[in-house]
Amino acid sequence: MNDIRNKAERAAVAIATEQQDLLPPPLTQWWRLTPATAFDLVALIEMRASLSKINMLGEPRWKDAAAGDASASIGVALDMNAGGTVDARFDLVMTALAVCAAGGNAAACLVMSHILRKIPGAGKGEARIATSWLVRAFDKVLSHRADAAATKVWEAQR
Repeated sequence: MNDIRNKAERAAVAIATEQQDLLPPPLTQWWRLTPATAFDLVALIEMRASLSKINMLGEPRWKDAAAGDASASIGVALDMNAGGTVDARFDLVMTALAVCAAGGNAAACLVMSHILRKIPGAGKGEARIATSWLVRAFDKVLSHRADAAATKVWEAQR
């Protein structure tokens, strides 16, 4: 009887594990699993909607961070990262930071890259994602410079 039950339990666990592998990760983990280029408008809307429903006790900057304030998100993320642990609360903060970074804030992109490289157990996957945020930050800066240079050339030709 025990052997039959153990076989049935093993089969059930195997099926559940296979099904779990098919489920997408929670959106609060996207920041550490997804490169910067994959964050589109739909993802940002989903992330912002989820963050707007959450209150973080003991963190006065959370409301601003969840609403898209990049400086608040950066401050909370850097303060929380000092402990070096990745838990659900940290995932929320990093999700708020990812929204700011994906929305075009270069400073948030740099902090995303920095923290991704420092999380415990970070490897090649995290390094690739961190690099994608660096590229996004520098792309933003370089495009501003190119726009400014083009404007100067255009104005000089008038």
